[in-house]
Amino acid sequence: MSSDVAVVIGTYDGERHVAEQLASVLAQTLPPAEVLVSDDGSTDATRSEVERVAAGSPVPVRWTSSGGRLGFADNFLTGAERTRARFVAFCDQDDVWHPTKLERMRAALVEHGAVAAAHAVRLVDDAGRHTGDDDQGITRTRPAARLTGDPWQKYFGFTLLFERWLLDVAPRDQRGPDTHSPDRPLSHDRWVWFLASSLGTTVTVAERLAAYRQHGRQLYGSTGSTGGAAGRLEDLRDRARHYAASAASAGERAAFLADVCRGRADLLARGAVAERDVLDRASSRWQRLADHYAARADLHAAEGRDRLRAAAGLLGAGAYRPYRDGGLGVRALVQDALGASGLAALATVAAREA
Repeated sequence: MSSDVAVVIGTYDGERHVAEQLASVLAQTLPPAEVLVSDDGSTDATRSEVERVAAGSPVPVRWTSSGGRLGFADNFLTGAERTRARFVAFCDQDDVWHPTKLERMRAALVEHGAVAAAHAVRLVDDAGRHTGDDDQGITRTRPAARLTGDPWQKYFGFTLLFERWLLDVAPRDQRGPDTHSPDRPLSHDRWVWFLASSLGTTVTVAERLAAYRQHGRQLYGSTGSTGGAAGRLEDLRDRARHYAASAASAGERAAFLADVCRGRADLLARGAVAERDVLDRASSRWQRLADHYAARADLHAAEGRDRLRAAAGLLGAGAYRPYRDGGLGVRALVQDALGASGLAALATVAAREA
């Protein structure tokens, strides 16, 4: 079968592991139509390592350079925009892919009529030794209809395979701030999943199709609770601190997310490529979310009876319905209940004294 998948490898000073990663891409049972290496200003031997591995490969390997530092998200997106293949897979510079990754992911997209897919991963240390697994919450292979999932869902970029046309819906420089690190533009993986889950079916694949290399302090997945009573007590303390912090900052966070949702609603209303009714429905959904978040911000700023009225208004508007029904989900209800009842302060004291 002639491949219609392009792989975009984002690199920056990746000489240590990029050869192993590229070799695993070129050894796929479904070879990519092309590999585009998008470099963000490497000063080491990354390019020579890429050229060494690519020599003699029947798969075209293209080297492109940003000419400066774009940052990882824009480097990936710039590279993806340069390919015209039907499907695009992001690829980090230091992981290792399972030989059937592209074949299995493309098959999942086609089977479910999906526009994007994500998969589970194995975790390995710097030397490639298995340290654990990260299934990203994926328990089984299943599709999700557009606008039915967690609006803030995010999967590792290197686990994604998606339809290239998604990148033509809206200019990437208008994608807004990252919802995890607001001082940065939205990450490439969050941007793609937002577009995909707003405009089409997505599918999660319950197969570990890549080894995700962890470095130093980045290492996770192999540690957990210390066990016993002491471990359980520490877990309870952490949970109390988490709920206290989330309840105390819920109003500020809600105001920020309301702005993000308004921006996304406007972006989709002006979107291109996708069918007009699909764009309009997605825009309306994000505007409803913006209204819910704005009302939550008002609730946390209110006091006394005004706070109770704000809570009643949120309930009446269906703000706490499941994501699939256009609501914010039960977690938002818990946070708002803590804030509205004064339990946030109680949780703060409990966390301090535990």
